[in-house]
Amino acid sequence: HKATIYREIERNCRYNKFFDRYSYQPRRAQQMARNRLSRSRRNKRYSKSDFRLPEALLRLDWSPDQIVGYLRMRGYPTMSHELIYQHIWNDKALGG
Repeated sequence: HKATIYREIERNCRYNKFFDRYSYQPRRAQQMARNRLSRSRRNKRYSKSDFRLPEALLRLDWSPDQIVGYLRMRGYPTMSHELIYQHIWNDKALGG
């Protein structure tokens, strides 16, 4: 699609001083795309230790929404309420 190609070129063109123009280098564009993906929020992985506080708050009958708000206010690593629900469901499926 035309818009997809346009975004790709806009995102990955770099100014080349030697030729005094912008150029697109596919290998560099691929590397930049990988770097963006590795920094994205979707790629965030949480360890067991990241769930210690949310688990403690769940035991105190806090809702996942309340937990997310508390984590944000206190500057802890943020996670979505949906992630906390998934953690609950996975724990339940494993017999927890």
